Amino acid sequence: CPTPIGVFLDCCESSVGGWGNGELQNYTEESVEVMNGTMQITVDFDETTGEFTSGRVKTQDKLSFKYGTIEARIQIPNVSDGLWPAFWTLGENFSLAGWPASGEIDIMEIGQGDAIDEGVVNRRVVSGAHWEHQNGYAAYARNLTVDYDLNDDFHYYKLEWTPQSLTTYVDCQQIWKMDINSTVCTDCEEFHQHHFFLLNVAVGGGFTTSGSSSSSSGCRVSSSGGSHGGCGRTPEEITAPLPATMLVDWVRIYNNGFTEVMQPPTEEPTQSPTTSQIISANPIF
Repeated sequence: CPTPIGVFLDCCESSVGGWGNGELQNYTEESVEVMNGTMQITVDFDETTGEFTSGRVKTQDKLSFKYGTIEARIQIPNVSDGLWPAFWTLGENFSLAGWPASGEIDIMEIGQGDAIDEGVVNRRVVSGAHWEHQNGYAAYARNLTVDYDLNDDFHYYKLEWTPQSLTTYVDCQQIWKMDINSTVCTDCEEFHQHHFFLLNVAVGGGFTTSGSSSSSSGCRVSSSGGSHGGCGRTPEEITAPLPATMLVDWVRIYNNGFTEVMQPPTEEPTQSPTTSQIISANPIF
């Protein structure tokens, strides 16, 4: 990336194939940078190539965690219509197990098709989980519509993850809760293993056209790109003002009494005045 974005973040990834969700963006390194200690993921349209560009960062193979309080302070762009910002996790075994066997936890997704239809797209947050159940696909998601525009300022998005449950919040308001106790969720081992987190802004995709959640049965949509189908918007249907930037002030992992954090051995990072403090994990680190 143009500016170092912290020892735990990797940027970026190619997005050929639309991640299986009908997404239109091409993820590029130039779309992610740090300015004044804030990470910026910018979506734009390249007139030369005719492509949408955006950014996606992840902590895969650098930082993973099991259980804990995971919180981020984020300002989304105006997503109306066709942008899909997300803060989410995948199981650390994603490279080996694939999706949905790795498990996915969606802490924050904004830009839902139903919310567009209802005129509340910048006010609705969707949270959910995707996993493999008895050799098939399972998902459970809910949403919350707040009474203010989430693109107007920074807001707090949080996951509270314990051996008993997953619960998400926006500005301390509960969005969604899922019981993952083994007596209730009998095939949910995906949510009792280490995960890494991701931040990105997608363009188009099935989430922006239909469904009451990111797990809409009509599109079977997932941020991971594990879905299939012809859902999504055409480039002409992307009407959100561009360029559009998602700002990430910080991401923090707090010990809630159950938390485990893993990092591979690394050399001591070089100190730099431009290195972002995006990831903080007090009091774990």
